[in-house]
Amino acid sequence: MIICTVGQDRCVRRGSVMSGSGGISQSLIADARSGRPRSIITHRMPRRSLLALLAAAPAAVVTACTGKTPSGPSPTVPTATAAATDQASAGPKPANPTASAGKVTVTTKGLTGGLAELATALYSGNDVRTTAATAILEQRRRPNTDEVVVTGSAGRWRGTPVGVLAHGDDLTFAVQRREGWTVVAGRWPSLGLHALSAGDRQFALIIGSDAREKQGESITRSRGDTLHVCGVDGRGGAAIVGIPRDSWIDGEKINAAMVFGGPAGQTAAVAKLTGLPVDHYVVTGFLGFQRLVRAIGGVTVDSPGIPGRGIPKGVVRLKPEKALQFARERHMLPNGDFGRSANQQRLLAGLVLAMKTLGPTRFGSLVNAASRLTETNLPAENALQYAAWAWTIRPSKVGRAVATGGFGWRGSQSVVLLGSHAQTIFKDFADGNLSHS
Repeated sequence: MIICTVGQDRCVRRGSVMSGSGGISQSLIADARSGRPRSIITHRMPRRSLLALLAAAPAAVVTACTGKTPSGPSPTVPTATAAATDQASAGPKPANPTASAGKVTVTTKGLTGGLAELATALYSGNDVRTTAATAILEQRRRPNTDEVVVTGSAGRWRGTPVGVLAHGDDLTFAVQRREGWTVVAGRWPSLGLHALSAGDRQFALIIGSDAREKQGESITRSRGDTLHVCGVDGRGGAAIVGIPRDSWIDGEKINAAMVFGGPAGQTAAVAKLTGLPVDHYVVTGFLGFQRLVRAIGGVTVDSPGIPGRGIPKGVVRLKPEKALQFARERHMLPNGDFGRSANQQRLLAGLVLAMKTLGPTRFGSLVNAASRLTETNLPAENALQYAAWAWTIRPSKVGRAVATGGFGWRGSQSVVLLGSHAQTIFKDFADGNLSHS
């Protein structure tokens, strides 16, 4: 290619060495007079600009060597800025705009130490310790906001530090282990995880002991005056099934099992009677129950009415003494012990409502009180999973039933002989709920 330089009486022969990316990396120019080549390093140029320049080259040669401007439209040469803009606009767009957003600022209130660090790690996208039940946290996305405020509280369950974190509708339940705080249950709508993660099906026995504690009787070696199996199905359903204390099994009333075998013996007897895999228990006595009700400021129930005890029909708030009367009364009820069991379930529902009303900032103190006022073999992880279910499940998803049967006599003892109705309930309850009944 011959190029005549404007303003000079010489033309040069030019050969180009092209780079692989489309830019000119070096030009070899031969002087028209001497014929000796000269090497000139030029700047890199985008391919589209290069093509446009080459297209304009013939016109430039004619103009330079003859001084005449060729007719016809002049080719357009894109500027470097335009070429760069074209190249950028052709590139891929981010699939998730929040993925490239700025750093999340996490503020904690009422949290200290490792629990505050867990909150920060959770919402900053850093690693957190999980269990099989909460491994889904690995799929969490970035929060929709750059400012996250986390509240909560900490307590101890049977000596094990536990805590709850709350942010909007998010709830995180954690246990402190030797290696650090570990998330054992929760739900995180703000992180794209809407379903509750709190383990699979499990059952626990709630036992109300009839021990006269003021007289020195042990709550774990007295009769089980109240027996309720609480279950969750791991899918959003739950139920409470009451067991009549006079149910006949293995030549004894079922409530005598705790006298001879303690809470573990009582739990084993209920598991045998129902066919349910009940492993855990929680026991409280008269004094412990009243103190628990006092700790939460009273309990609200939907009462069927016990006029003889001064408890009206309808939604009422019961103080500790009245709550105990509501739990124990059976002689003034039309269906006796079965009605009493139903009232006890109303109290359990009221305790759950109180926990939710107190909120995450009072959860730690409630755990401390419940741990101090009960005897249990329920591990901290399972206790928090039950709390998570109780906190988040819809009341309509909680089934309630009392196993009923006929009355009979065994020697001088009046007993309850469970029949087909009770067996149907136990069968339906096998998956942790009563949705089939």
